[in-house]
Amino acid sequence: MRSLFKVIFVFAAAVIMGCGSATEVGNPTSEIPTLRTIEGVIDVSTIEEAKSVALQAVDPTTLTVVATATDGSVKESMVDVDGFFAIDVELGKTYSLEVLMQGEVVGPFSFEQDEMGNRANRLQITQRGSPIDMGQVRFQDGVFIPENEPRRQMGNGSGGM
Repeated sequence: MRSLFKVIFVFAAAVIMGCGSATEVGNPTSEIPTLRTIEGVIDVSTIEEAKSVALQAVDPTTLTVVATATDGSVKESMVDVDGFFAIDVELGKTYSLEVLMQGEVVGPFSFEQDEMGNRANRLQITQRGSPIDMGQVRFQDGVFIPENEPRRQMGNGSGGM
């Protein structure tokens, strides 16, 4: 009987110690950054028109979308053959986005910032949520303008400048 009691005691102690470890794994102490995806499709035909390179079509795979945060951190996304890009950015940061072609800047993104339609090149990411889908992004007057304005997808104009 005594040895059965010892076995139960040792087993219970092992379970309790195991639970302590499981709690540690379930509740990590290091802070994990929360990300949100910004995605869209670059309309390369608008770059061709603006840059007068119609005789030499722009290969979308030579494009990169770069998001630079005000703290200097950089996120990048190569553009695929269909013009699609997707960048995971961190919440709580403000980003400037631009398109590069083979390392050379083609132009910055321009976002609607208020109800009056005023535009700026910065996008503040404040909320979690589904991907921010910019839709078709056209190059016009030296800037990239999204079909779907990001701040409208982030809830009541929280795009910020």
